[in-house]
Parts: sequence; C-alpha cells; structure tokens
Amino acid sequence: MTKLLASCIVALFTFALAPLALKASPLCPLGNGTLHGTYIVSGAGTAGGAPIAAVGEITWDGEGNTIATYTASLNGDIHKGVTVTGTYSINQDCTGSHAESDGSHYDFVAFPDGHGTTWISTDNGASVTGTTVRLKPVESTAEARFRSSATALPPARFQSGGELISHRRSDPQKKRSETQRRHEAAKRQWRNSSRASSLEPEKYDEEIQPRLASVPICQNCFDTGRMRTLRC
Repeated sequence: MTKLLASCIVALFTFALAPLALKASPLCPLGNGTLHGTYIVSGAGTAGGAPIAAVGEITWDGEGNTIATYTASLNGDIHKGVTVTGTYSINQDCTGSHAESDGSHYDFVAFPDGHGTTWISTDNGASVTGTTVRLKPVESTAEARFRSSATALPPARFQSGGELISHRRSDPQKKRSETQRRHEAAKRQWRNSSRASSLEPEKYDEEIQPRLASVPICQNCFDTGRMRTLRC
C-alpha cells in the first residue's frame, strides 16, 4: 500500500512539472530575431482561381520588418521586379504571421536555428504555399565596421605557430659577395698546394674557377689535393 501511494505521488509530480519543463525551453526564444538576413523565397498555388508562382529574395531584419523583391507568374503573365515591404511576428513556439504592403497575409513556421520557414497564404480565395531558405545572415554594425577596417595579411607572413614574421628576400649583392669570398679562399688553398708551384697563377682562373661556379657554394667544396670540385 505504501509503495503504491509513493508511486502515485511521483506520477503526479511528473505530470505537474512537465508543462513547466516545456515552458523553460522555448523552441524560438529569440522571437523575431530568429529570422535575420536574406532568404530565397518561393511559392506556388492559385489565387482567385488562377495559377500563380513566384521566386525571389526576402530580407528579415530580426526586428519584425521585411522587404522582398521577386518575379511572379500570374495565370501565365510575368511580373518582374515586384517589391513589397512587410512586418512579421514570431512566437516562442516558432509559429509566426507575416503581412505585406500589397495586402497579402501569411502564417508560417520557422526553424529554431532560423535557416528557413514554411509558409501558407491566409487570404480568402488564395491557396498558395512555399518556403524560405537563408542565403546569408544580417551583418551587425560592429562586424561591418571590422570588415571594412581590417587589412588582410598575406599567408607568407605567418609561421605555423601564428607568429608574425617579415618577408625575407634574397640579396643578390650579398650572394655575390659570399661567392667571391669562397673563390678567394679556394684560390689561396690552391696556391699553397703541391701542384700550384708548377702552374702559373693564371691557371687558376682558367681551370679551377669555372668548376667552382658550376657547383653549390658550401664549406670545403674544393679539394686542393686532387685539384677538383666536390659535391656539397
């Protein structure tokens, strides 16, 4: 008997608290801010007995205002560049209503993340349904200011750890000086070698220097004993 009573009390508390839990987690807590940015809007159906279809773009400002521009086909007649403004309201359960300046009215359900809606016309004589899908979100004023003032740095200026470094370019003059220094060192070694005593100094420029110019510059590139250049 005691266990049965305890079970009933737990069940009563569960059912009593369930509505509170649902209220604590609304699907669209941002209300009108759920929809923000530019969306693709499309729909089709009948209006006044005539077939109608439309596609275009609609911008929701996140504060209850819209502006849309679209192309419509009404009974086969094409109307391009139609622009209307409007107002909207979104409830916390993601249902909403929308009224436009041409006198049309709609009900819709928004996705909680705001990426789109499914809508239906609520005007008498119209049977039109459609969807909206986000193209891009609204950029805040702070973000726009940052983007306009930010200057992109070339990737080459960053090391793998993100440290900013300066561009380094090779200095041709420094490279020539290094080459000359190595040739002078090799020439002194050649003059002190055993073969140097039997050759005239000019032979260095004829035999040795061209060989040095054809190999990479590094330490000990010249073997004075064998009078030949070595690979680095």
